[in-house]
Amino acid sequence: MKLNLDQTFKSVDYTYYTQNKDGSFTATTQATFENAMGTHAENWTFKIAAQGNSYFASDFKHTIDKNYIQQGRKK
Repeated sequence: MKLNLDQTFKSVDYTYYTQNKDGSFTATTQATFENAMGTHAENWTFKIAAQGNSYFASDFKHTIDKNYIQQGRKK
């Protein structure tokens, strides 16, 4: 994931967490950013897993699965 210096983070609009069978979590989130053209939302899905006394995020996808709410209910 690259940092875009032409954008400013504005807010986290929502985040949903679902627990996976291996104990990790999948985070589904939308954040708002601002640039010279105005504000826009960006969607992300990523995995959060404990490693020792810390948590690490991985598997970033710049999208949200259209069935993320139903998938979370099944887990």
